[in-house]
Amino acid sequence: MKYRFFISFLLIFIVGSLHAQYSLQTLEKGYKIAITINDFPDKEKKVYLKGNFGSQYYILDSAKVKRKGKFTFQSQEKTLPSGIYSVETITGEILFNLLIDQNRFFSIETNFNNNLYLNYTEIIGSEENKIFFEYQKTLLTDADISQFINTSPESLLAKYLQALHYEPKILPDILVDESDSTIDSFRKKYEFYVFHYFDDIDFSDARLLNTPLNIDFDYFFTEILNHQESSFINLAADNIIEKAIDTINGNEFTRYYYLNELLKVMLRSGQSFDATYVYLYDKYYKSNTSFTPNYESRIFQQFANVKRRLLPGAIVPNMCANMTKDSTFCSVNIDKSYIILWLWDPDCDDCRELTPQLSEFYQQFHESFDFEVFAVSVTPDFERWQKFSKEHKFSWINLSYALGNPNYDFVEYFDVLTTPVIYLLDKNHKIIERNFSLDELYGIISNLNTSNN
Repeated sequence: MKYRFFISFLLIFIVGSLHAQYSLQTLEKGYKIAITINDFPDKEKKVYLKGNFGSQYYILDSAKVKRKGKFTFQSQEKTLPSGIYSVETITGEILFNLLIDQNRFFSIETNFNNNLYLNYTEIIGSEENKIFFEYQKTLLTDADISQFINTSPESLLAKYLQALHYEPKILPDILVDESDSTIDSFRKKYEFYVFHYFDDIDFSDARLLNTPLNIDFDYFFTEILNHQESSFINLAADNIIEKAIDTINGNEFTRYYYLNELLKVMLRSGQSFDATYVYLYDKYYKSNTSFTPNYESRIFQQFANVKRRLLPGAIVPNMCANMTKDSTFCSVNIDKSYIILWLWDPDCDDCRELTPQLSEFYQQFHESFDFEVFAVSVTPDFERWQKFSKEHKFSWINLSYALGNPNYDFVEYFDVLTTPVIYLLDKNHKIIERNFSLDELYGIISNLNTSNN
């Protein structure tokens, strides 16, 4: 279980290592950006050049402000990947943004006011920043920005704006078969919407990684793909990964980056995405380690191994725990069609409310539905467990960590972060369902009995 406590750190560490790898791939070294801001306040003694890498924000360089608002960012050795950068004061105020792609040696002169894009006087050596400044000025009006996309569609600015203002595609009615039922027609439109959702974003263009573009993968998977079958979610994830292949430069870095992003979404989006996490790991990491550093492979493998063993269809090893200090009971001795595994803690509020509810369900249906409850209190609090058990007269298999250690740590094996945890197993210990509500239990087990009879 402890690996989860480090999940945020590990994912940040992985993104940081990705940034380092990407920087090394930039061929051109050195830059010199000379800036003059007329009437710049004398109190500003230092400024920073800050960049983006995905959702990360970092300081690339700093410069002292000389007389008459002059300062220069320069280096002969550092790389400056194509992207959008910001010039900021020491207090974090953004003075203006720069676009870096075709040229890294240029100068800008502007005037200090509320908007430095409005009154720039000269940009030498960077036509793309002239256009970028004009775009920024256009944002202050209601003018159409399509010219900045259509004039040079392969430029960084065009790719960035197209991605920033993307609109998911909708299937034209003309392409819907009139013979389709309403449900079929809706499904066809929905699937088109899913697989063309990100059409305006060129995932293969590594330059976009160094812009303040924030692609909301969380919304796409947890809202747009909510309640979909794992097989369909897998296809939607595949669609993104395949679009991220840089076929022009033969570089797999962009696919590697977006694969990391999708895996992070799966990790923070709950168990309904565990199958997709395992699928992505098996397809893109396990089967192709040529572009995956060993330490990252181990991290992702650890997550995948835990999730894999808890997916529906997986077989749970025989569980043995203490009924008293001198006796144990093992789950292989349960001669029933189904086993309900209930991991709980007599100190937790939800457990104190739900465990008696499960007991009532057990009393009413365990014979007709042919199931047994294998309940384990996962804390060493003997007195609370004993008192609560006697109070509610549990007649199921009632076990506790307080009486001795089980044959393996159920808390770790089942990745228990909060209690209670519920699993429904068949007689062979195969996982049927997991972490469902007690309100759903009757429907689940009733349907199983109906389909098996």
